[in-house]
Amino acid sequence: DLGYDFQTIIERQSQQPLDPFRANWAYTNMGFSAAGDAAAEVVGTTWADLADQVIFDPLGMTSSSYRFEDFESAENRASDMTKWLRMELGGGELDGATIVDAAALQGTLAAHYTNGPAKAPAARNSAYGLGWNVSVDNAGRAKLGHSGAFALGAGTNVTMLPGEGLGQV
Repeated sequence: DLGYDFQTIIERQSQQPLDPFRANWAYTNMGFSAAGDAAAEVVGTTWADLADQVIFDPLGMTSSSYRFEDFESAENRASDMTKWLRMELGGGELDGATIVDAAALQGTLAAHYTNGPAKAPAARNSAYGLGWNVSVDNAGRAKLGHSGAFALGAGTNVTMLPGEGLGQV
């Protein structure tokens, strides 16, 4: 929804000023998009097709897509997100089928960057994993979350308490 195609955006990323290595971090959808594009290139396909093959189809997510042209017509229904969330909470498995390697999935859920010290005495530190905000809730349980939206009106907020086997979309 930026008005530029994917390749143009990726090429222009090199023009963005950077902080010294590991001095800071900033979330960007483009980083995750570039990683997906690179993985797809390795196996000789597009990211949209690879996501269908290894995520959406095996999970039975029939209304989900990474294709821009599907944005207006496909509804990412709660039932699709529930299947994905069940796979996340199931350590990479859904209904007995392995979708994602458990160790690889666990690596995405671990804290990789601390967001800094808590800003108030009663507050807690928070961190960022690979696509997940990593924290603890008021009861001291591990809490994972991610939210996102597009200017065109789509938005999602996901929260998990993996130790409890609970998730919410």
